Amino acid sequence: MNNLRLHLRPVALVLLLGGCSAPSSQHIQISYEDALAKVHQKIPAETYFTNDFLKQATTAKPTAPSAPDHVRIGMPWILNDESALWYIAVEKGFFRDMGIDAELIPGGPGKDPLALMVGGSLDIAVTPGGSFVVSLVASPTGAKVTAICTLLKDSQYSWITLDHSVPKDQFSHKELKPADLIGKKIGVQSDGQRYVDFVTEKFKLPADQLKISQVGFSIDPLVSGAVDFYAGWFQNQPRFLEQQGYKNWVALRFRDLGWTEEGDVSVVMKSLAEKNPGLATRYVYALTQAIQVYLNQPEEAADITLKYSKDASLTREMVLRRFELEKDLVVGHDGQPPLWMSVDSWNNLAALLTQYGGIELP
Repeated sequence: MNNLRLHLRPVALVLLLGGCSAPSSQHIQISYEDALAKVHQKIPAETYFTNDFLKQATTAKPTAPSAPDHVRIGMPWILNDESALWYIAVEKGFFRDMGIDAELIPGGPGKDPLALMVGGSLDIAVTPGGSFVVSLVASPTGAKVTAICTLLKDSQYSWITLDHSVPKDQFSHKELKPADLIGKKIGVQSDGQRYVDFVTEKFKLPADQLKISQVGFSIDPLVSGAVDFYAGWFQNQPRFLEQQGYKNWVALRFRDLGWTEEGDVSVVMKSLAEKNPGLATRYVYALTQAIQVYLNQPEEAADITLKYSKDASLTREMVLRRFELEKDLVVGHDGQPPLWMSVDSWNNLAALLTQYGGIELP
């Protein structure tokens, strides 16, 4: 899982591959329309996600059991501010009021919450991206799982650059276009080829004029000029650029280009959803209470987050900045309340993964 993580680690990683090369198109040659048709036939989103528990939770307050359930919840990464929503649910007693004795289990390098849940070590997995869910469902031995809510409704993935036409201590309002990538050096992580293929094919860019290198999880290659664009998460890496005095960052956001993907998705085994639907409903109800604090009382939410973020060195200002940057991802543009998911978003993601080599459907 950590190969796809786009977080900064405590120790900065340097550019892994010094040389630049043109991207190679290694994905399955299939049109988007054919890919989407395969998705609807083989793995339609309705088979692995549901908003039913949210509907039940918003219809009537669930009744807590007389004895609390001990629930092991696997976090998507180390205990940092990505998991603020769950810290709030613990600290404010929202889980406790729903009869849930929540144990937040940190993730990190080599710790895939989905795999741990399938193996029986977790009851609920919070996976950083919907692509992990789709990949599991599409695999030949894929476990039967159900996504029950999401924190982020849109893709976080972005290619970030510095606008040198304005002073670095000033914010840039430049609007990037795919054509701005031509002739540029782009640093991506190990999963980056699918995004390169997507943007070059969809926007008819000359692939041989994009210079692709693999980078680690540090913004150092961007700051040093080793790359012109750096692949990161919109609500994460920009904060660290600002911390170093670079307010002139701008981002080409893949959600604006058509790449949909829910993030920080809560997933349970399908067997749990069927045999103990009350637990799933009580869990999402607690999160619906926590999200109100997160959205409407950010100062309190930041204080709680700092208390629980034991694995990261963060300031209150950085936590609040994360909340600010990711708010539109949480609220979304679907007209639905927070935490709700979109069938079209899931199917579009599965089709893109099919088209660009993330999964293979027979």
